[in-house]
Amino acid sequence: MRSFPICIFALALVACSSESTGQSPAAAVAAAAAVPAAGGTSDGNSDAGRGGGRGNAGGNAGGGGLGGPVEGGCTYTQGFWKNHPSAWPVTSLAIGGVTYSQQQLLDLFNTSPGGDASLILAHQLIAALLNVANGAAPSASVQQAIDDAQAWMTANQGSAAGLPYGVAAGSAAGQQATALTDTLDSFNSGGAGTPHCGDGNGGGSGSSSSESSSSGSSSSNSSDNTIPR
Repeated sequence: MRSFPICIFALALVACSSESTGQSPAAAVAAAAAVPAAGGTSDGNSDAGRGGGRGNAGGNAGGGGLGGPVEGGCTYTQGFWKNHPSAWPVTSLAIGGVTYSQQQLLDLFNTSPGGDASLILAHQLIAALLNVANGAAPSASVQQAIDDAQAWMTANQGSAAGLPYGVAAGSAAGQQATALTDTLDSFNSGGAGTPHCGDGNGGGSGSSSSESSSSGSSSSNSSDNTIPR
């Protein structure tokens, strides 16, 4: 019985509100009924947003080793690894028996070869090693090229504590490095049997050829910068 007077009181309030705002009583009742519904929607959206934020953060932190998710079982170019260090599957690599930290490897990526065969080869070797660590399976010939590149690094290190070694690209040793670079570039670009990540069309191909030119310019890096994979 108490609910009946309460309902009359509520309707009276709505009627008063409608008179002050110029709304019809029916419109005022509808507006009053919509208020709690809107509040419920807002709470739901807020909860969904908070849940979605946690999910995205967890996914980004969990995939691809150190950072954002990357594909596995396929290859990326040196330009991708250079510009996406958070996606690296490892934080160090051994090249020619010398272990380099991620920052040292990034410094090598950012150093123009300038006709130095050791850097020309190192850029592609680093990318190949990262691809293998990320799950890309090299063919027997590519694996042999990786092994030969490691042996080349050891043989041509000389008295240097680490890269670069200062080996002229036109020398006999430099020509050996160029041949190995071409094989590794083909692997990294998806042209040696192992698919290229994403589109698989080998968008980064040709990077080693520009690096091994007589000028020694690293135009491949600028080219790869425009290609995300």
